[in-house]
Amino acid sequence: KQIGKENGYTMSVYRTKSLLHGAPQIRERSFYFFWRDTKTPLLNFYKREHKKIEDVIRNVRSNFQTEPINKKTPSRDDLYYKYILEHIHGGITHREFSAMVEPQKVRTQDVFSYIERMGYDYAQVGEWMEKHEYEREVEKCARRHAKLAAGGNIMRRGTIIPKDYIGAFVGHYPTMLTHPDEDRYINYREAMAIMGLPDDFELLNYKKSANHICQNVPVQTARDMAEEVKKYLHGELPMVDTDYVRQYNHKQENEYVEKCDTLEAFI
Repeated sequence: KQIGKENGYTMSVYRTKSLLHGAPQIRERSFYFFWRDTKTPLLNFYKREHKKIEDVIRNVRSNFQTEPINKKTPSRDDLYYKYILEHIHGGITHREFSAMVEPQKVRTQDVFSYIERMGYDYAQVGEWMEKHEYEREVEKCARRHAKLAAGGNIMRRGTIIPKDYIGAFVGHYPTMLTHPDEDRYINYREAMAIMGLPDDFELLNYKKSANHICQNVPVQTARDMAEEVKKYLHGELPMVDTDYVRQYNHKQENEYVEKCDTLEAFI
Protein backbone atom coordinates (compact mmCIF):
# COMPACT_ATOMS: atom_id res chain seq x y z
CA LYS A 1 0.00 0.00 0.00
CA GLN A 2 2.72 2.46 0.96
CA ILE A 3 4.79 1.72 -2.17
CA GLY A 4 1.72 2.29 -4.33
CA LYS A 5 0.90 5.54 -2.56
CA GLU A 6 4.43 6.84 -3.01
CA ASN A 7 4.15 6.18 -6.75
CA GLY A 8 0.75 7.73 -7.33
CA TYR A 9 -1.51 4.69 -6.97
CA THR A 10 -4.47 3.93 -4.76
CA MET A 11 -5.09 0.32 -3.72
CA SER A 12 -7.95 -2.07 -3.11
CA VAL A 13 -8.07 -5.62 -1.75
CA TYR A 14 -11.00 -7.85 -2.69
CA ARG A 15 -11.67 -11.01 -0.64
CA THR A 16 -13.90 -13.66 -2.20
CA LYS A 17 -14.39 -17.38 -2.83
CA SER A 18 -14.92 -19.11 -6.15
CA LEU A 19 -18.29 -20.61 -5.18
CA LEU A 20 -19.73 -17.08 -5.29
CA HIS A 21 -18.57 -16.74 -8.91
CA GLY A 22 -20.28 -19.93 -10.11
CA ALA A 23 -17.39 -22.40 -9.72
CA PRO A 24 -18.45 -25.48 -7.70
CA GLN A 25 -15.64 -25.32 -5.15
CA ILE A 26 -14.88 -23.49 -1.94
CA ARG A 27 -11.68 -21.73 -2.90
CA GLU A 28 -10.75 -18.61 -0.97
CA ARG A 29 -9.05 -15.85 -2.93
CA SER A 30 -7.82 -12.34 -2.24
CA PHE A 31 -7.14 -10.03 -5.19
CA TYR A 32 -5.33 -6.74 -4.92
CA PHE A 33 -5.35 -3.89 -7.40
CA PHE A 34 -3.33 -0.70 -7.83
CA TRP A 35 -5.22 2.15 -9.48
CA ARG A 36 -3.45 5.06 -11.17
CA ASP A 37 -5.84 7.51 -9.58
CA THR A 38 -6.46 9.82 -6.63
CA LYS A 39 -9.60 7.87 -5.70
CA THR A 40 -10.41 4.17 -5.43
CA PRO A 41 -13.23 2.34 -7.25
CA LEU A 42 -15.77 0.17 -5.48
CA LEU A 43 -15.95 -3.17 -7.30
CA ASN A 44 -19.24 -5.00 -7.62
CA PHE A 45 -20.15 -7.94 -5.39
CA TYR A 46 -21.01 -11.36 -6.82
CA LYS A 47 -23.23 -14.22 -5.76
CA ARG A 48 -23.73 -16.37 -8.85
CA GLU A 49 -25.52 -19.72 -8.81
CA HIS A 50 -23.00 -22.51 -9.17
CA LYS A 51 -23.42 -25.61 -11.28
CA LYS A 52 -23.33 -28.79 -9.22
CA ILE A 53 -19.92 -30.43 -9.32
CA GLU A 54 -21.40 -33.73 -10.47
CA ASP A 55 -23.10 -32.00 -13.43
CA VAL A 56 -19.89 -30.21 -14.40
CA ILE A 57 -18.14 -33.58 -14.58
CA ARG A 58 -21.02 -35.28 -16.41
CA ASN A 59 -21.31 -32.54 -19.03
CA VAL A 60 -17.75 -32.77 -20.33
CA ARG A 61 -18.07 -33.58 -24.03
CA SER A 62 -14.49 -33.44 -25.24
CA ASN A 63 -12.67 -36.68 -26.16
CA PHE A 64 -9.28 -34.99 -25.83
CA GLN A 65 -6.98 -35.68 -22.84
CA THR A 66 -9.56 -37.96 -21.22
CA GLU A 67 -7.24 -40.42 -19.51
CA PRO A 68 -8.01 -40.83 -15.77
CA ILE A 69 -5.49 -39.08 -13.55
CA ASN A 70 -5.64 -42.00 -11.11
CA LYS A 71 -5.96 -45.28 -13.00
CA LYS A 72 -7.23 -47.28 -10.00
CA THR A 73 -10.86 -48.35 -9.59
CA PRO A 74 -12.44 -46.66 -6.55
CA SER A 75 -14.76 -49.48 -5.44
CA ARG A 76 -12.03 -52.10 -5.77
CA ASP A 77 -8.79 -50.37 -4.87
CA ASP A 78 -9.86 -48.04 -2.05
CA LEU A 79 -10.53 -50.59 0.69
CA TYR A 80 -12.37 -48.06 2.86
CA TYR A 81 -14.72 -47.26 0.03
CA LYS A 82 -15.10 -50.99 -0.51
CA TYR A 83 -16.03 -51.30 3.18
CA ILE A 84 -18.75 -48.70 2.71
CA LEU A 85 -20.22 -50.36 -0.38
CA GLU A 86 -20.00 -53.97 0.81
CA HIS A 87 -20.30 -53.85 4.58
CA ILE A 88 -22.25 -50.71 5.44
CA HIS A 89 -24.60 -50.83 2.44
CA GLY A 90 -24.72 -54.53 1.67
CA GLY A 91 -23.04 -54.65 -1.73
CA ILE A 92 -24.31 -51.64 -3.67
CA THR A 93 -22.47 -50.21 -6.67
CA HIS A 94 -20.57 -46.95 -6.96
CA ARG A 95 -23.37 -45.49 -9.08
CA GLU A 96 -25.98 -46.42 -6.47
CA PHE A 97 -23.94 -44.96 -3.63
CA SER A 98 -23.24 -41.76 -5.55
CA ALA A 99 -26.98 -41.33 -6.17
CA MET A 100 -27.91 -41.80 -2.50
CA VAL A 101 -25.15 -39.88 -0.72
CA GLU A 102 -26.24 -36.47 0.58
CA PRO A 103 -24.25 -33.25 0.25
CA GLN A 104 -22.17 -32.59 3.35
CA LYS A 105 -19.73 -29.98 4.51
CA VAL A 106 -16.91 -29.91 1.98
CA ARG A 107 -14.39 -31.14 4.52
CA THR A 108 -16.41 -34.30 5.21
CA GLN A 109 -17.04 -35.68 1.72
CA ASP A 110 -14.31 -38.33 1.90
CA VAL A 111 -14.86 -42.02 2.70
CA PHE A 112 -13.21 -41.81 6.13
CA SER A 113 -15.57 -39.07 7.27
CA TYR A 114 -18.53 -41.02 5.88
CA ILE A 115 -17.56 -44.13 7.86
CA GLU A 116 -17.33 -42.08 11.04
CA ARG A 117 -20.58 -40.24 10.31
CA MET A 118 -22.37 -43.58 9.96
CA GLY A 119 -21.33 -44.51 13.50
CA TYR A 120 -18.49 -46.94 12.79
CA ASP A 121 -15.08 -46.78 14.45
CA TYR A 122 -11.75 -48.00 13.12
CA ALA A 123 -11.69 -51.00 15.45
CA GLN A 124 -14.75 -52.28 13.59
CA VAL A 125 -13.24 -51.39 10.24
CA GLY A 126 -10.06 -53.20 11.28
CA GLU A 127 -12.01 -56.38 12.05
CA TRP A 128 -13.45 -56.33 8.52
CA MET A 129 -9.99 -55.72 7.07
CA GLU A 130 -8.60 -58.67 9.03
CA LYS A 131 -11.46 -60.91 7.94
CA HIS A 132 -10.66 -60.10 4.31
CA GLU A 133 -6.90 -60.46 4.86
CA TYR A 134 -5.95 -56.84 4.29
CA GLU A 135 -3.24 -57.06 6.92
CA ARG A 136 -1.55 -53.73 6.25
CA GLU A 137 -4.82 -51.89 6.74
CA VAL A 138 -5.49 -53.71 10.03
CA GLU A 139 -2.47 -51.99 11.55
CA LYS A 140 -3.46 -48.62 10.08
CA CYS A 141 -6.97 -48.97 11.49
CA ALA A 142 -5.56 -49.74 14.94
CA ARG A 143 -3.41 -46.60 14.81
CA ARG A 144 -6.35 -44.45 13.66
CA HIS A 145 -8.58 -45.86 16.39
CA ALA A 146 -5.97 -45.23 19.09
CA LYS A 147 -5.27 -41.70 17.89
CA LEU A 148 -8.94 -40.70 17.84
CA ALA A 149 -9.58 -42.39 21.19
CA ALA A 150 -6.78 -40.32 22.70
CA GLY A 151 -8.43 -37.11 21.47
CA GLY A 152 -6.19 -36.65 18.48
CA ASN A 153 -6.98 -36.29 14.80
CA ILE A 154 -6.21 -38.25 11.65
CA MET A 155 -5.55 -37.38 8.03
CA ARG A 156 -8.59 -38.14 5.86
CA ARG A 157 -7.49 -38.42 2.24
CA GLY A 158 -9.59 -41.18 0.76
CA THR A 159 -11.96 -41.39 -2.18
CA ILE A 160 -14.26 -38.38 -2.56
CA ILE A 161 -17.72 -38.60 -4.13
CA PRO A 162 -18.71 -35.33 -5.90
CA LYS A 163 -21.92 -33.86 -4.55
CA ASP A 164 -23.07 -30.26 -5.06
CA TYR A 165 -19.63 -28.66 -4.57
CA ILE A 166 -16.17 -29.55 -3.31
CA GLY A 167 -13.34 -27.97 -1.37
CA ALA A 168 -10.46 -26.24 -3.10
CA PHE A 169 -9.38 -28.38 -6.06
CA VAL A 170 -5.82 -28.89 -4.88
CA GLY A 171 -3.75 -31.53 -3.10
CA HIS A 172 -5.34 -34.99 -3.26
CA TYR A 173 -8.53 -33.88 -5.04
CA PRO A 174 -7.36 -34.56 -8.63
CA THR A 175 -6.39 -38.16 -7.77
CA MET A 176 -9.20 -39.04 -5.34
CA LEU A 177 -12.33 -37.38 -6.78
CA THR A 178 -14.56 -39.87 -8.58
CA HIS A 179 -16.84 -39.57 -11.55
CA PRO A 180 -20.43 -39.31 -10.22
CA ASP A 181 -21.67 -42.32 -12.22
CA GLU A 182 -18.74 -44.30 -13.57
CA ASP A 183 -16.61 -46.36 -11.19
CA ARG A 184 -13.41 -44.43 -11.87
CA TYR A 185 -11.53 -41.34 -10.81
CA ILE A 186 -11.85 -38.17 -12.86
CA ASN A 187 -9.76 -37.59 -15.95
CA TYR A 188 -7.62 -34.66 -17.00
CA ARG A 189 -10.35 -33.08 -19.09
CA GLU A 190 -12.87 -33.26 -16.23
CA ALA A 191 -10.30 -31.71 -13.91
CA MET A 192 -9.88 -28.82 -16.33
CA ALA A 193 -13.66 -28.40 -16.54
CA ILE A 194 -13.82 -28.12 -12.74
CA MET A 195 -11.46 -25.15 -13.02
CA GLY A 196 -13.65 -23.60 -15.73
CA LEU A 197 -11.24 -24.21 -18.62
CA PRO A 198 -12.88 -24.64 -22.06
CA ASP A 199 -13.18 -28.02 -23.76
CA ASP A 200 -10.55 -27.13 -26.37
CA PHE A 201 -7.93 -26.05 -23.82
CA GLU A 202 -4.75 -28.07 -24.20
CA LEU A 203 -2.64 -28.89 -21.16
CA LEU A 204 0.93 -29.38 -22.30
CA ASN A 205 2.64 -32.56 -21.12
CA TYR A 206 -0.58 -33.31 -19.25
CA LYS A 207 0.50 -36.59 -17.64
CA LYS A 208 3.25 -34.80 -15.74
CA SER A 209 1.56 -31.48 -15.13
CA ALA A 210 -1.82 -32.27 -13.57
CA ASN A 211 -0.97 -29.95 -10.69
CA HIS A 212 -0.83 -27.07 -13.20
CA ILE A 213 -4.62 -27.43 -13.43
CA CYS A 214 -4.92 -26.80 -9.72
CA GLN A 215 -2.45 -23.95 -9.42
CA ASN A 216 -4.47 -21.23 -11.04
CA VAL A 217 -7.57 -19.18 -10.34
CA PRO A 218 -10.84 -20.76 -11.58
CA VAL A 219 -11.76 -19.08 -14.85
CA GLN A 220 -15.12 -17.82 -13.54
CA THR A 221 -13.47 -15.95 -10.68
CA ALA A 222 -10.70 -14.48 -12.83
CA ARG A 223 -13.25 -13.40 -15.46
CA ASP A 224 -15.32 -11.44 -12.93
CA MET A 225 -12.24 -9.65 -11.59
CA ALA A 226 -11.12 -8.79 -15.13
CA GLU A 227 -14.59 -7.44 -15.88
CA GLU A 228 -14.33 -5.11 -12.88
CA VAL A 229 -11.05 -3.71 -14.19
CA LYS A 230 -12.69 -3.15 -17.57
CA LYS A 231 -15.61 -1.30 -15.91
CA TYR A 232 -13.14 0.94 -14.09
CA LEU A 233 -11.33 1.77 -17.34
CA HIS A 234 -14.68 2.70 -18.90
CA GLY A 235 -15.66 4.88 -15.94
CA GLU A 236 -18.52 2.61 -14.91
CA LEU A 237 -17.67 2.11 -11.23
CA PRO A 238 -18.46 4.37 -8.27
CA MET A 239 -15.36 6.08 -6.85
CA VAL A 240 -14.62 6.87 -3.23
CA ASP A 241 -12.26 9.57 -2.03
CA THR A 242 -9.74 7.32 -0.31
CA ASP A 243 -6.44 5.65 -1.17
CA TYR A 244 -7.24 2.22 0.28
CA VAL A 245 -10.35 0.00 0.22
CA ARG A 246 -10.95 -3.51 1.54
CA GLN A 247 -13.95 -5.37 0.09
CA TYR A 248 -15.46 -8.61 1.41
CA ASN A 249 -17.57 -10.41 -1.16
CA HIS A 250 -18.64 -13.06 1.42
CA LYS A 251 -20.41 -10.43 3.54
CA GLN A 252 -20.80 -7.86 0.76
CA GLU A 253 -19.19 -5.21 2.93
CA ASN A 254 -16.60 -2.50 2.32
CA GLU A 255 -14.04 -1.00 4.67
CA TYR A 256 -12.45 2.35 3.94
CA VAL A 257 -11.94 5.81 5.40
CA GLU A 258 -12.66 8.76 3.16
CA LYS A 259 -10.16 11.58 3.06
CA CYS A 260 -10.97 14.54 5.28
CA ASP A 261 -9.34 17.88 4.55
CA THR A 262 -11.00 19.74 7.42
CA LEU A 263 -12.10 19.01 10.98
CA GLU A 264 -15.68 19.76 9.92
CA ALA A 265 -15.53 17.06 7.20
CA PHE A 266 -14.03 14.58 9.66
CA ILE A 267 -16.85 15.15 12.16
